[in-house]
Amino acid sequence: MKTIKQLSANVLNVVAEEFNYGEGDNPQYDFKALEFENGLILVQSDVTNDWFFSNRNDIDACGNAQVIAVVDTGEVEVWNSDDLLKSIQGSISEFGEDSVPSNHFELWK
Repeated sequence: MKTIKQLSANVLNVVAEEFNYGEGDNPQYDFKALEFENGLILVQSDVTNDWFFSNRNDIDACGNAQVIAVVDTGEVEVWNSDDLLKSIQGSISEFGEDSVPSNHFELWK
C-alpha cells in the first residue's frame, strides 16, 4: 500500500518586472509560488503544466521579465504527495526531465 504524505508549503508572492518596454515604462506583475519544506519551488500555471525551481533564488519569470522580489506571505498550503507527483509528471511530460530539479526527489517519493 502506498503512503500518501501531507506536505506543507509556504506561500510566496513573486514580483517581476517586464523589460521589453521603453525606458521608465517597465510594468510590474506578481504571481504566487509555493516553497516546500526542502526548498523546492512550485509555480502553478493555468496555461501550461506547472513550473519547478530548486529554490526561491532560482525562480524565473516568463519572457523578458525579471524577478525583483520574493516575499513570504506567512500563509501555508497543504498538499499531498500524490498531487505533487501528478504536477511533477505533467511538467516532465511537457518540458522534459530537466524541468524538475533532481535534488528534490525525496519530497514526493
